[in-house]
Amino acid sequence: MQHPIGEDTPQADVDRRARLYLLIIFGAILFPNTSGSHMSLRYLRYIDDLAEIGCYSWGAAVLGYMYRGFCRCSMGTRVEVPAFCSLLQIWVWTRLRPFQPIPADPPADYLTVPMPYARRWSRGVRRRMETHHSLLPFRDQLDRMTAQTVCSYFGFTRLTT
Repeated sequence: MQHPIGEDTPQADVDRRARLYLLIIFGAILFPNTSGSHMSLRYLRYIDDLAEIGCYSWGAAVLGYMYRGFCRCSMGTRVEVPAFCSLLQIWVWTRLRPFQPIPADPPADYLTVPMPYARRWSRGVRRRMETHHSLLPFRDQLDRMTAQTVCSYFGFTRLTT
């Protein structure tokens, strides 16, 4: 059993645990595969030097990985997308109003307690008002959207070709 990290914990142990957590975040959350039980070790080389980890563009890497996963899924017989779909879900909720859940009133400490960006959609959401497991309403909403509607969501004033 591991002991909690404290003031007297050797730096080597802290670094080892940090690398383990980062490997889990990279291999199982940000860059998952469809096996469900295996994790790629290709990210080990990026977490060798913890001081350098902030020099990489992880957001662009996750976005590229998602694009590649969706592309492969759309062209073949795959039924699972190897991507961090929660990130896509938050992006859709932010950009496409027909898909936004109905958030409850913000908590009293909303302005004083820093919260992750995605938390505003999950805190106090009225679950009975949403259509979580029904694909047809989402498809209907997408079919009803016009190019001008999409442009207005992104702040464009007119279409360009």
